[in-house]
Amino acid sequence: MDEIGEMPPKMQVKLLRVLQEGQIRPVGASRYIDVDVRIIACTNRNLEDEMAKGNFREDLFYRINVFPLTIPPLRERKEDIPILAAHFLKEFAEKLNRPLARLTANALELLSAYEWPGNVRELQNEIERALTLAVGDKDISEQYLSGKIFDPQNPSFSAFSRSGTLQEVTEGIEKQMVREALETAGGNRSHASNLLGITRQGLLNKIKRYNIEN
Repeated sequence: MDEIGEMPPKMQVKLLRVLQEGQIRPVGASRYIDVDVRIIACTNRNLEDEMAKGNFREDLFYRINVFPLTIPPLRERKEDIPILAAHFLKEFAEKLNRPLARLTANALELLSAYEWPGNVRELQNEIERALTLAVGDKDISEQYLSGKIFDPQNPSFSAFSRSGTLQEVTEGIEKQMVREALETAGGNRSHASNLLGITRQGLLNKIKRYNIEN
């Protein structure tokens, strides 16, 4: 049961009754049937705090809190990022009917430097986005990461920026700035060119040069 801490009080009562009595009555049925269940639940809330606030039943808490496991947020277990990223790449490659791709060292370094406020779900969305953009590319490089990841303020950016020639690094930054301007402008190229301080034709030239989809 995902996010059991969000369960409404009336539903908590019903769940507790099922666990205590071991019976349910399907909708429309006139008889109860016996059930033998084991609950595996998760939540990002502190249920003890929720009990103190009156939002979660104490009797239900002690019924389900038999073997509690605390999983730290992704930012505190960054060693899991390469494993999770590889798993999501395989999952979405099958879903999108794409060849199996891999993250480059620079891309993985940037992913590992990010704080992931949205935890594993945010990483999952980031990998799906990158694979979707990397059409026909088996290597998922930093250019396919979103602006919040491929960001000069990212602690890993300075390490990345020292790799490659000056021209390669400059072009990488320029390409990312064009992508972010287009995203901020909602695809409006005139607005994006104003954000970048260049002419509309100059923006069109860069879009063509870097093969940016918009």
